[in-house]
Amino acid sequence: MVNTLVPYAVLWYLMYRSLAVSYWLTLPLAILAAGFLVRVFIIFHDCGHGSFFKSQKVADLVGVITGVLTFTPYYHWRWEHACTMPRPATWISGAWAMCGR
Repeated sequence: MVNTLVPYAVLWYLMYRSLAVSYWLTLPLAILAAGFLVRVFIIFHDCGHGSFFKSQKVADLVGVITGVLTFTPYYHWRWEHACTMPRPATWISGAWAMCGR
């Protein structure tokens, strides 16, 4: 996680500083930052599934933080995304009723 969030923050800082020099310098930094943003979303996604950390509280905290970075509301997305997933055997029958199935 550190190898994603730290470089992403550094790239944002470098992009900000490079704007005073040249947009052509900022563009490759922005493309690289976009790749790291995809990695941030992957962390967000895995936190939503509860597969990134053993603790659900930690997963929720990291999910909210990465959701801010990706402009995606964590709890709403987690609920909506769960409705699109195949039904695991551990789900109670009422969970699908909340999803409109």
